[in-house]
Amino acid sequence: MPPMNVQVTVPFGKMEMSFAVDERHLGSVLTPEPSRPLGDVPSALENELRQPFCRAFLETVEKSRKEAGRLTVAVVINDYTRFSPMREVLPFLLNRLNRAGVEDSEIRIIPALGTHRPMSEAEFLDCAGEEVLRRVEFTNPQADSPKELVYVGGSSSGIEVWINRHYARADVKIAIGTIQPHGAVGYSGGAKLIFPGISGLKTIQTFHRSANTNPENYAGHLDSPIRKEIEDLVHMVGMDLLINLVVDPRGKISGLSAGHYVRSHRRAVPWAKNIYGVPVQRRSRILLVSSYPADLDFWQAAKGIFNCQSIVEDGGRLVLLTPCPDGIPREHAQFHRYIGTPSDKIEQMLENDESYDITTLSPALCLARFRERIHIGIVSPGLTREQVELMGFSYFSSVEEALSLAETDRAVTIDIVTHGGEMCPYLEKKE
Repeated sequence: MPPMNVQVTVPFGKMEMSFAVDERHLGSVLTPEPSRPLGDVPSALENELRQPFCRAFLETVEKSRKEAGRLTVAVVINDYTRFSPMREVLPFLLNRLNRAGVEDSEIRIIPALGTHRPMSEAEFLDCAGEEVLRRVEFTNPQADSPKELVYVGGSSSGIEVWINRHYARADVKIAIGTIQPHGAVGYSGGAKLIFPGISGLKTIQTFHRSANTNPENYAGHLDSPIRKEIEDLVHMVGMDLLINLVVDPRGKISGLSAGHYVRSHRRAVPWAKNIYGVPVQRRSRILLVSSYPADLDFWQAAKGIFNCQSIVEDGGRLVLLTPCPDGIPREHAQFHRYIGTPSDKIEQMLENDESYDITTLSPALCLARFRERIHIGIVSPGLTREQVELMGFSYFSSVEEALSLAETDRAVTIDIVTHGGEMCPYLEKKE
């Protein structure tokens, strides 16, 4: 009987991409573990806020509001690059703060942009909902504007700590974020919402330099030295309450915790790991990775490479499937050119931080190192052949063209990752 083709479908931006794989070559299709969404998010959050830490926080807010007559509250949330169903959480939080005496006019919401472009009103509306947009002020931080920053001091490791002024001067500081694997800090969320989320450019550059010059990839591991450092920085500026969301691939909240910015984060991490931390038994020779849901531009889509490259064997091939409608983002315009530079040259460039864009150069160093260990290809309607080849990657016009590589080797196995922008496949250690 002649070999058959197996049809495989992966998410691809707001659509799907389907392609056929020869059954002789198809290996594992790695996808997030299914999870049960919370049936009643407001009730789950109310239960969290009844716990001792949160109860004490709300009592302090109520007492301070009565004594001062007015409080300023800053609420930091994920920005447009991370799917976060804030509309399920923010109205309840605003109402709970109202019950403690805080008025909507005293509350300001700040997205954790880092170096990303500002969020539009439409994006904020999509994220938080019409009710929230109508009730409270929404302010994009400006990492490169000195008048929008406050200098907090120097850290023990010598980092100059600059932070958004609205957050730094707020009487009450709250953050809400999702938890997913992250190459530099193990898992997103928590202190990362503040550093680099609403930090000044000089502080962000230091973060990116430290995070990306370390040859280790910490996705799925909480022993990252950068995680410890940013939590120490948050201790300097303060965070009174953290709300953590674990969101499944369908965009449903499946886990929620609230409390201290370290302890509540750690409590929720295992829930995220159960969904996105997928064990594998062997490394891949050829790995197809959909960057979903990190699809908007290549700065985001590169997470698919960061998260999945470790399960590709030396000399193997990773092919990233990504729509990238925004291509190479303007705020990181040299990203593709930096990636194509030899890693030892990038290391030299990083030593001359007056001449180069350190924030963009640092993750490019990681991608250059990956490129020197494995072959990387791109299938993307949003990137040009020239841009991809400047990165030192292979440009494929279709998945079929990329898969033609396997036809010359009948023994090769093709593995597939469906949600590379948020998954963390890892090689399971044998006992």
